[in-house]
Amino acid sequence: MWRLAFLTLLACAPVSADAQAASPTTALAAEPSSSEIMVTGVRSRPSQWREAETSHVRVLSDGTEAELIRIARNLETLHLLLSGLMGRGSADDDTVKLRITLIGGVADFEAMDLHNTRWQQGPFARPFMIARYYDPRDEGAVMASSRFDQTAVLQQGLNLGALTGILPGVQPGAGGAQVAGVVPLLGLADSAFGVPQPNELSVAVPATSILYSLFAQHWLMTYFPGAYPRWYLDGFGQLFSTITVRDGRIVEYGRAPENSDRVIRFYGGYPLERLFDGRYLDTSERTEWTPFHAWLITHYLFFSDDRRPQVRRYLAALGNGASQA
Repeated sequence: MWRLAFLTLLACAPVSADAQAASPTTALAAEPSSSEIMVTGVRSRPSQWREAETSHVRVLSDGTEAELIRIARNLETLHLLLSGLMGRGSADDDTVKLRITLIGGVADFEAMDLHNTRWQQGPFARPFMIARYYDPRDEGAVMASSRFDQTAVLQQGLNLGALTGILPGVQPGAGGAQVAGVVPLLGLADSAFGVPQPNELSVAVPATSILYSLFAQHWLMTYFPGAYPRWYLDGFGQLFSTITVRDGRIVEYGRAPENSDRVIRFYGGYPLERLFDGRYLDTSERTEWTPFHAWLITHYLFFSDDRRPQVRRYLAALGNGASQA
């Protein structure tokens, strides 16, 4: 975990990415205030959509105004953080603003049937192939995802509803199954409603982590385009997926995603040779590679004065046409 303090009216001179990443604290320009975020929308029925606009993003959401302002502010803060770390300073630019649409429900998002044609993730283990949309179109990139947290089920639990009449003591109950002498286990037959089944192994995937991760990837490809391996782009995004803003001026980043130890223990270690020679892109490898593994390897390479130059030479070689192997 690293921290970044925003100091009001402090100019940030451009420095190298290596120098910045090696420092646990970095001073950037002032944090965007609420007065710098414009929120528009019609509150009369049937529409509850609002749009927030900052210097670098336009966010459309059907959530609350407070939630929209918080997300827009954090995205602008993430832009400032990345600019400082990568040596861009706080200079303004004429890049077309990223348009982000946050759809309330997962089912509503999936019903839009959006297909990624110019962007790909993973491929990850099936529980982590969570739908999100990104298109780096010339007239301005667009992004879309659900604004609701999701659950990745690593291991299905015991469906008590299916055991009714088979196991002694399990009887049908309202909304689910119940065991004699035990409080009714409402809804345990279906974890889709947010209630885990017995013995189910699952981890939460916050909506903000999906959003911040994809934004970081967009930022890197916008300001430092290159021939990045997909695992590196995924890992770079995961480094910033867990940012938190405290006291309006302190940003923590690089923290391990919640339950990362549980996920890595469940799937086990991943052979690095499969990663660096590109074999992990084969469909047969999807059962082991996860966003948590991507976070781990990128964190290991990124936060080291010795390893960062190695990664830079590796990426340069790929950009010059060398094979991944």
